[in-house]
Amino acid sequence: MLSSEDRQDRVSILTCQGLREAHEGTTRKSPAFLLLSLFALLPASAAHAAPGGRLGTLPIGRYLCELPGSAAAVAGIAQPKEDFAILHSSRYEAGGERGIYLLTGDLVQITSGPKDGARYRRISEGFLRKLNLDGTDGELRCVRGVLNNGG
Repeated sequence: MLSSEDRQDRVSILTCQGLREAHEGTTRKSPAFLLLSLFALLPASAAHAAPGGRLGTLPIGRYLCELPGSAAAVAGIAQPKEDFAILHSSRYEAGGERGIYLLTGDLVQITSGPKDGARYRRISEGFLRKLNLDGTDGELRCVRGVLNNGG
């Protein structure tokens, strides 16, 4: 059995041979094959890199959102229209509709669905802060619900 490094070397050699043959006209390769061959030449670590940080997903569960309250009244003012649920993978649901999000590093970007365009900063495992349009932290905070806080 070949090690990961040996497999990468073998793929690179075979890919270079295929590109050389295609360039010399001795075989006919499709443009898709050539494109895939170029990707095979990239170092294995490049597949793990992502602009903005490591790719990830949020913990599954319901996220309850609120604005800060005051010391004299309630600690937080619930904003149920902002609530959402993380379903699985990079999918969420809000208001009965579903969408997709992208988590890179600690930045959550909603890419489709009812919250399309919204961005959040992950403060901790189950705590998000909605970002303003200029990228600064907004006041809205969303916390993953668990049995002791109504989630």
